Amino acid sequence: MISGLPVLVECNSSTLPQERYNTEWVTEKQVGIVIRSFAKILPAVEAMLAPSRLPAFKRNVAALHNWAIFEIPEFLSSLLPEQNGADSERFAALKMGN
Repeated sequence: MISGLPVLVECNSSTLPQERYNTEWVTEKQVGIVIRSFAKILPAVEAMLAPSRLPAFKRNVAALHNWAIFEIPEFLSSLLPEQNGADSERFAALKMGN
């Protein structure tokens, strides 16, 4: 898995309402750049790769401790009828890096 890299996200009239907060979060946490159109991706990538910006983006991304990828499946499995617990153990092992 690639981690520690900033993101480029698009926000415009086509962005789903439930996804708009994600673009605000990216800006607030300074973990990437929000653009109005992917037609403007080249200048956005150039801005992101600028020596004055990329290290800050990487630091901000590294400072995040987002475990949602592990927490969501665990939560969803808790909604299902009781199983043998193998899924919960597997998610716990993944979360611990095993």
